[in-house]
Amino acid sequence: MHTPWTTFTRVVPALLGALACSLVCSSSCAVDAAQLDDLSHLARRADVVRQRAMAHAYYLRSAYLRHRVMHALETARASTATQEGIVDAMFFLERALECAPRSRYLWWEYAALNNGLGRVANVITAYEHLNELEPRTDLMIKLGDLYQLRGEAPRAVECYTAAFAREPDSVVLQERIADVYIEEGFKARRRDDDELALEQFRRAITRMDALCSTNAKSRWLVKKGLLHELVGDEARALDVYQRAIAADAENPDPYLRAAQLQYAHGERAERAGAPDEARRYFSQAADLLKAVVPDKKQQPEMLNFTAYVLALSGTNLDVAERLVSQALVHDAGNGAYIDTLGWVYFQRGDAQRALQKVERALELEGEDAVITDHLGDIYLRLGLPDKARAMWQKSLQLDAHNKAVEQKLRLLK
Repeated sequence: MHTPWTTFTRVVPALLGALACSLVCSSSCAVDAAQLDDLSHLARRADVVRQRAMAHAYYLRSAYLRHRVMHALETARASTATQEGIVDAMFFLERALECAPRSRYLWWEYAALNNGLGRVANVITAYEHLNELEPRTDLMIKLGDLYQLRGEAPRAVECYTAAFAREPDSVVLQERIADVYIEEGFKARRRDDDELALEQFRRAITRMDALCSTNAKSRWLVKKGLLHELVGDEARALDVYQRAIAADAENPDPYLRAAQLQYAHGERAERAGAPDEARRYFSQAADLLKAVVPDKKQQPEMLNFTAYVLALSGTNLDVAERLVSQALVHDAGNGAYIDTLGWVYFQRGDAQRALQKVERALELEGEDAVITDHLGDIYLRLGLPDKARAMWQKSLQLDAHNKAVEQKLRLLK
């Protein structure tokens, strides 16, 4: 039994081939070179027509099978035959492409069908052919996205860079290239390849430098500051965060990032036995946090952090108590939050209330060098030097490089 499909794919191409052969054979007695050239050209044209007819036939068969599959899915009649239909549709579409490899329409169909099947490699193949036939920026971006999805960062950057060369004013492409480097940097860091991670982060910085030089948006500057932190250049990061604040005073992110850096400086100074320097850093961090945290709804962690920095700086203790109290509403059993409240009381001079809170914090948190150090300070304030010594010795066991605690023990002797 012959279907319209078999008639088209067998009879029509055969007729076209027979026509070409008959034309060539009928001219076998001719000796004129020009006539032979005409006949060869005619044969080639017949072959082109045959290929186009085959491509069209294969495509129609593929489209018909896909239509059947979609109808089955829409009517909830999906089965094993439905899966086989998709496989057959792909087979015929691939045969169509063999007959018409320069058909942009067929390549778009091939990309769409493979995208639905999750065959990323085949979608990439389709986009690569389409880009060769007609280079387009959107295709280059699509290719870059797919290469990035597959973890092929160099190919992704290559595609994005080619797209950027066509649209040099595209800030989206600049940032996308930077994001590829950032992602690769974090991957390298997870593999403990710090050298490669730094190289990738520096490449990202170069891209962000170019981006921020044309339009210093606060969001881009924050990202650039984070990259400087990742390569260990905290001074440059602080400078960039200040530029971000100047660019958009309503964006809380640069305030928070700068405050965390200042806090880290202060913590290092304190552990190194430089309390005055530490207090200066804590005060700078507190000023930054006061600009955004009290007036905005924040997560409990940020409320506690702000309260703790204020307590360390010895300023705005009423604000600090209010903020940590808000954090405790969300998590009443958090030992770190309770320690912060205790330290606020200590800075106010209420050592007895501070003792109650910090002892409770230690019960909840277990062995913690900072909370143990705080207890030592409180015991000394209460006139209990032996207990203070025991706490500081325990703190040093947990953090042997804390010069500030070492200094407290020496002064106690």
